[in-house]
Amino acid sequence: MSRIEYDKVKVLEDNEHLTVLETSLAHGISHMHACGGNARCSTCRFLVIEHPENLSPITEAERKLIQERGFEDNIRLGCQAKILSDVKIRLLVNDNADFEDVRLRKSTTTGREDNLAILFSDIRNFTNFSEKHLPYDIIHILNRYFEKMGQIVLDNGGYLDKYIGDGLMANFGLKQSDPLSICLRAVDAALKMKEALKEINLYAKQQLDHEFKIGIGIHYGDVIVGELGHHSNAAFTLIGDAVNQASRVESMTKKAGVEILISEAVYKHTKNHIKVGKHFKAPLKGKTGEFHLYEVLGIDQEIVTKFLNSGNEISLKEIREVSKETFALVFEKPSTFHFKPGQFVDLTLRLDNSDGSISEESRSFSISSAPEENELRFITRNTKSTFKKELLSLTMGSKLHISEPTGFLLLRPEPMRKHVFLASGIGVTPFYSIIRHEFDTATEKNLVLYASGQNLDSLVYHKEFIDLDSQDTGFTYCPTLTRDIPDGWNQNYERGHIDSDFISRKIKNLHECIFYLAGSEQFVSSVKESLTLMGVVPARIINEVFYGY
Repeated sequence: MSRIEYDKVKVLEDNEHLTVLETSLAHGISHMHACGGNARCSTCRFLVIEHPENLSPITEAERKLIQERGFEDNIRLGCQAKILSDVKIRLLVNDNADFEDVRLRKSTTTGREDNLAILFSDIRNFTNFSEKHLPYDIIHILNRYFEKMGQIVLDNGGYLDKYIGDGLMANFGLKQSDPLSICLRAVDAALKMKEALKEINLYAKQQLDHEFKIGIGIHYGDVIVGELGHHSNAAFTLIGDAVNQASRVESMTKKAGVEILISEAVYKHTKNHIKVGKHFKAPLKGKTGEFHLYEVLGIDQEIVTKFLNSGNEISLKEIREVSKETFALVFEKPSTFHFKPGQFVDLTLRLDNSDGSISEESRSFSISSAPEENELRFITRNTKSTFKKELLSLTMGSKLHISEPTGFLLLRPEPMRKHVFLASGIGVTPFYSIIRHEFDTATEKNLVLYASGQNLDSLVYHKEFIDLDSQDTGFTYCPTLTRDIPDGWNQNYERGHIDSDFISRKIKNLHECIFYLAGSEQFVSSVKESLTLMGVVPARIINEVFYGY
C-alpha cells in the first residue's frame, strides 16, 4: 500500500500503480479532468511537494503537453502519473470557482474537437465610411449587409459564429462530415457573398453614395467547439489555431488585391471543382513560415448543387403504431446512405397550402435503426401538428428527401468504462440504434439503459430491450415508470423519475461511467445538472439539444 497526502488536506492509503486521478476519484476527491483523463487537457495537473521519484516516469503524451504549456518540472498530470510509493501532492485546478463553473453551465458541449471550414469576411475601409455617415445610416446598412450575407451562410449549411464590427465569422461542417462537402459549401458561400455585394452596393450607392469592397478568407482545420463566456450568456464558438489562420488568410486579401482567398487545406479538397486565379506563398501574421494561398474565381455549380441538396430520396415501406400515438416510419435504405449509430437527419415533406401553393418543410428525426439493417426507421409521436398529420398520412411508396446524417450523440470508444444511457420517452430511439449496433459488432459490452416513461405504453422498444437484456451479453435494461404502474411490474424495474436519488441508488462508481442523455430539453437539463452536482465532469456527459423527440 502507498500513502498519498493531498497537501495536509487528506491522507489516503491505496494500491500502488493506480494513477493519481484514479486514486482521487476512487476516494471521492474532486479532481478535475475535463478531457476525460486522456492527456488532452491540463485540468488534472498537480504539484509534487514531496517524493517525485515515487511517481511513474513521464509518458510521451504527458511530456508533449508539459512542453506545450511550459510547466515546471514538479508539475505532473493526474491521468498519467502512477503512484509507486508514498507521495505528497497538491491539486492545482480544484476550487469552488471551478466547481461552480461546472454546476452553473448548461452548455450543449463543454468542448469537443472537430474539423471545420472557417470563413472570415471583412468590409474594407469601413472606418472611413463610418466617420462620414450618421450612426443610424451605419447601423442600417450593416444590418442590411449582415442579413444578406448571413442568409447565404445558412442556406449553404453553415453556422453564423459571430459578428465583429463590420466583420463576420462563420463555420461549415457542424452538420456534415465529408471534407469535400464542407469546403465546397464554404467556398460557394464566399462566391455568393461576393455576388450579393453587387445588390447591396446598388442600394448603398443610391442611398449613401458609397460602394463597399469585401475580403473573404477560408481555412479548413481542427478546432475546439464549445460554449465560452459567463454562464448566463455563454456563446457557442470555435477556438484554435485554425480559427486564427482563417482570419490571417482573410487579412491577406487586401494585400493581394483579391476578394476571396483559400488556404492549402481548402484547396486540397476542392481543387477539382473550383477555378483559381492568383496562387502564391506568403507569410501569415503570428505564424512561422510561408503558406500557399489561392484566389477563387468560380466553382462547379453542378457539384455544389449536389451537396447542397445532398442526402437521398427515400421510399416509405410502412407506418405502424408501436404504442399509443407513437409510430414507426420504415423506409427503404438507399445503398449510398451511411450513418453512425446515434445520429439524426432532416426529413423534408411537401405540404399543400390552403392557397393552392406547395411548400416544403423539414423536421429532425433520430435514426432508430442500426447501420447493419437494410431499412431506415424513425419513431415519432403524433403531436397533431400539420406536419405530423401529413407525415402519418403518407402511403406506401411515398418519397421523402433525407439530409446527410449529423449529430454527436455517439458511443465513446472506451470499452473499459461503463456506458450509461439515460432517456425519457421517445428519446430512447437513438440509443436503440447504438445498442443494437453494439450487439451486432462488439464482442464485449458494458452498457446500461435506464428509460423513463409515464406508463408502459410510452416505453418505446420495451420488448426489444428486454430481449437484448435476456441474451446476457453485457447489456442491462431497467425501465422506470413515473405514473401508471401495471400489475405484475417486474420487481427489478423502477418507479419514479430519473433524478439524483435514482442515480445514487442505481449507479455506483460514477467516475467510472460515461453518461449519454436523450429526451426532452427539460429532462436532459435536469439530469445533466444532477450528474454535475454529484461530481461527474462534463466531459463524461454526452447529449445534444435536439427537439425532434
